[in-house]
Amino acid sequence: MINMNNLVFLFVICFSLNASAKVRSLNVNEISSYSDVIVIAEIVSLRTKNKNEKIAKTKAIEVLKGEIPNEFEFGASPSWECDISHAISGESVLLFLNRVKGKKIYSVAHSGRGYMPIRVIANKKYIAVPLDVKVPEDAPKIQSEKHEHFSNETIELEYVTSKINP
Repeated sequence: MINMNNLVFLFVICFSLNASAKVRSLNVNEISSYSDVIVIAEIVSLRTKNKNEKIAKTKAIEVLKGEIPNEFEFGASPSWECDISHAISGESVLLFLNRVKGKKIYSVAHSGRGYMPIRVIANKKYIAVPLDVKVPEDAPKIQSEKHEHFSNETIELEYVTSKINP
């Protein structure tokens, strides 16, 4: 005869085998509304803190939402398995950031999906869009080189910035 404890244990095991962590797909407007700060910036340098934690020193070029110092830092390392936070020194990016309570550092919104590299193609600025970010149908876009965690579709930076509500 199966006792209640064994039955509960089997139930938990069966249902936990199918469980997995995943980041919910959001569109740019949703990421914008969840972000404390949105800024076009340049990654100045990277440093390592506590062996595996990378910190990006960054210079603000244009603040689109919120307030941020001209020079600031954000966490550029994943904090969990679905986090794609990273940074590349010298890269220009559109950043959706959140303040980290009690610290002078920021985190990239939506588990790293708020890091969108700027690409200049035919004298026009575009952003590379992370795979889990939904692109509006009417967004002006072109195909470009695919990078890890990013779609091969890039959308016009001007279009995205025009959709941000400060």
